[in-house]
Amino acid sequence: MKKPVAQLKPSGIITLTTDFGYHDTFIGQMKGVILSINKKAKIIDITHHITPFCIDEASNAVSSFYKYYPEGTIHLVIVDPGVGYDREGVLIKWQNQFFIGPDNGVFTSILMKAPAETIIALTNRKYFNPKISNTFHGRDIFAPVSAWLSKGISIFEFGKPLDNLAKLNIELPNKSCDMIIGHIQHIDNFGNLFTNIDEELLKDRNFVIIINNKEIKPVSTYKEAKNKGISCLINSSGYLELFFYEGNCANLTKLKKGDTISVRLK
Repeated sequence: MKKPVAQLKPSGIITLTTDFGYHDTFIGQMKGVILSINKKAKIIDITHHITPFCIDEASNAVSSFYKYYPEGTIHLVIVDPGVGYDREGVLIKWQNQFFIGPDNGVFTSILMKAPAETIIALTNRKYFNPKISNTFHGRDIFAPVSAWLSKGISIFEFGKPLDNLAKLNIELPNKSCDMIIGHIQHIDNFGNLFTNIDEELLKDRNFVIIINNKEIKPVSTYKEAKNKGISCLINSSGYLELFFYEGNCANLTKLKKGDTISVRLK
């Protein structure tokens, strides 16, 4: 893998995405490590409520937010059930941004859009904490690496180049001439059901979602569905979403993550 001609300058922004929650002090420990190395770092919490151990959920989350950050942003993504075992830590340069985390498939969703420009296996202990816990690489490896990177250290100082990354087996929608079969990939805090059906698959077509043999027609806004029961629309991320106006669609439909969704094209 060839080195790029010019080093991308870090923006000083470091985002955090984890499954740690807020009950414990893990997030605070990571932030302390980062700020001890770079007091000027701007740390942004994306979410710490990824479902525990759910790598695919974290992967989808990364794909949904990275585009809203400037070039040179460092995204620290830690959902790491295999911590301390046989997976490597990686630093990726992709679409003029940096991504740091375990090589366990957590970056699959972005890599489905375009290949990584550079992949580095994190092997240079000079940029780790002096003492490394087998159970908290987020604090002892990923956090310090992100901080040193934010200070302008070349990505090639952190380890050896890699050609490939671990990838999840992500199921894509199946489209025929008049049907699309997808699935629920996320349920948000309101109980809205996010599918894996991209708006491009529905472009220039009329459609309905079929649930319990009932046709659900799309609307353009949430309020359009007031007093209409379960409805659907293309959400802000560009995916088909099922919702119930000012209610919890997941509770009403009993649908859960991974359940199949059928769309009839007209």
